Amino acid sequence: PEAWHVAGLVSSMREDCGTCVQIHVNLAVQDGMKRDWLDAVLRRAPEELPPHLHDVYRFAESILDGDPAQMELREDLRKLYGDEGLVELSFAIS
Repeated sequence: PEAWHVAGLVSSMREDCGTCVQIHVNLAVQDGMKRDWLDAVLRRAPEELPPHLHDVYRFAESILDGDPAQMELREDLRKLYGDEGLVELSFAIS
């Protein structure tokens, strides 16, 4: 769930949708996401996240930027979360 929330928050913050960000925050808290991780995402400080969530943060940003670097990150995340997890992350970003 933490990876899904990171991806969704990065996307919602990029779109500057305050209501969407608040919904993601509420869901993340409800799912028990560590407050430090949530705070790091909201402060745009991915370097404070554990490596797997840092990669999710970077993946979401690269997708939103249209950066080809996302291809390498995508494969790393596929290895970590599987095909279904990668699809879920993509849905969260969109």
